[in-house]
Parts: sequence; C-alpha cells; structure tokens
Amino acid sequence: MINIKGKEYKLAFVDTCILSQMVRDDKFCLEVLNKSVEEKWIFCVSMYNLVELKQCNNDEKLNRFIEIFDNIPNVFIIKSHVAVIKEEVDSYIKGFKQEQILQVKIGSTSSVKLKEVLFEFKEFNDFEKEFMSTREDTLNIIQTNLKDSKYNPTNPTEIKNFVINGTLTQLSLRHPTFLKNRISFIKKHNLITKERIEDKFPSLKLMHYIMYYKFLTNRNMELSDVGDLVMVAPIPYMDIVLIEKQQAEFLRQIGSKMKEIKKLEIYKMNDKNLIKVQ
Repeated sequence: MINIKGKEYKLAFVDTCILSQMVRDDKFCLEVLNKSVEEKWIFCVSMYNLVELKQCNNDEKLNRFIEIFDNIPNVFIIKSHVAVIKEEVDSYIKGFKQEQILQVKIGSTSSVKLKEVLFEFKEFNDFEKEFMSTREDTLNIIQTNLKDSKYNPTNPTEIKNFVINGTLTQLSLRHPTFLKNRISFIKKHNLITKERIEDKFPSLKLMHYIMYYKFLTNRNMELSDVGDLVMVAPIPYMDIVLIEKQQAEFLRQIGSKMKEIKKLEIYKMNDKNLIKVQ
C-alpha cells in the first residue's frame, strides 16, 4: 500500500500483455479501469513495458496507450531490475520501503506525461538503447547458465538450491564487495543459521524462480523472453499483479515458497476477461 495525499492505494503491476489488450479492446480496458477505481489501484508500469510498446513500431497502438494512461490520475513508472537490486543492497540493514522502486510519476496529477518520458527523457532513451544492445548478451549468459546447471529439472526438491545459488551468484557478479563483507560479518558474529542473505533480495529470488519454472523445466529461452524475465524484479514490492496466464500460474506456485508473492493479489487475462487467481 502507498499513501497519496492521506489516501491508501494498492500498487498494481501491469505487464505488457495486459497493456496491449487494454489498447486493443475498449471493453477490456474499461473493465480494468473500473476495477482500479473500485479497488483503489495505482497502475505501475515497468521501464521494460515502455520499451516493448515503443519497439513494436505501431504508432497507432503507442498513441492509444499514451492516450489511456495520460488520463489516469496516478501512474508510476517502475525502476529497472538493476536499480531495484541496487536499492535492496543499499537498504539491506535499514530496511526497504515500497516507494523506493517508484521512479517517475506520470498522469493528470503530475506535469510529466508519458509522451515526454518516451521521447524526451534522456534517462529513458539511454535505458532503451542499453537494454536493446545488451539483451542478446544477457540471453546468451542465461542460456549458458541454464545449460550448465547441475540441477535436475524433474526434481522439484532442488528448486530451493537453484534459487539460492543463483541469487548469491548474481550478487557476487553485481555487488561483489557487499556480498564479501556481509558473509564475513555473518561468520564473525556466528549468524549463519539466523541470517539468509538471499531473503533480503526478493527481486533476484523471484527472477530465479521464474527462470526455473519457465526455462529450466519448460522450454528454451528466447530473445523476447529477456524483458519478460527481468521485468518481474519489482513484483515482490507490489500489492497486485495483472499478468498473462502462464506467468500468473508460475506466481501462484511460487507463492508457496516466497512470502512476498503469497500476499499478492494476482489477476490473469482469460478469454479477454480479468480473472483473479489468488
């Protein structure tokens, strides 16, 4: 929940599949918007959502998206997975506040508009260029890690070790000094049985759970999957998720393993209707 001018709202993460359907289908769009008003949702859109919509090279679709969301009172653009993980590192001791994942507020209560973000903000343009230029390398790294994984994808009992080891490996690559210092502190103060470093990084944990369910046990990862994987990073800090069917099912399963996901209200799109999963 987040407080805006004395009123409590739920943060609702919306994936590209839902956004695209809202653009295509006025009835579905109205259903989602009415639900957001009734339930007091604040729509949260990932930076990756914006890149995907902009890269589809469909001006009509993009303009319709801008028209819809620039007329919603409050919309938040959410930080990238790299920025969310950095916030988790910085907040390891002092605690993490939900607001820290919010990047740019847009909508009728702000002077900032989506069109400005997409075409005029240097920060977004730099992010778009970097993501598009590095996603192939990201795909190759993930594919190699999955291929070299020693975990048996048919043995669900190994999922915990896959997630823990993957999370700590990513931390060692992204923030080596932090991880080294923290492990030394834990050993020095004999906290090894009390403190689980990976539990303070739900963004990385969720990404590895999705990686396990979707790619280690299901199918090969493709270039278009890179955005789908990294954009889930802020979901543990959401109250509600509106997402495509398969991802909704994965989140439902992960809910029994992550307390941050268990508390989520999950909605999926089914036959052009919004269906609550949990």
